[in-house]
Amino acid sequence: DDYLETMPLNKILAFGGDYRCPELTYAHALIARRNCAQVLAAKVEAGLFREEQALEAGRLLLRDNALTLFPPNKSGH
Repeated sequence: DDYLETMPLNKILAFGGDYRCPELTYAHALIARRNCAQVLAAKVEAGLFREEQALEAGRLLLRDNALTLFPPNKSGH
């Protein structure tokens, strides 16, 4: 919540799957999604974000920012 108030949105990663065990990565992804949804919903309810802005923020935080930093390997290697 504080990061959304103090940092550029494109500098925040809400999820990192750096666990050795796939089960922990999955669990962390669920927690990250739930936390982002709660924070963004509160921002919408408070009138700080419009619904469209919250949806875009969620995409950036949970997907697009990471793809910008770590683009997929197009060569397949």
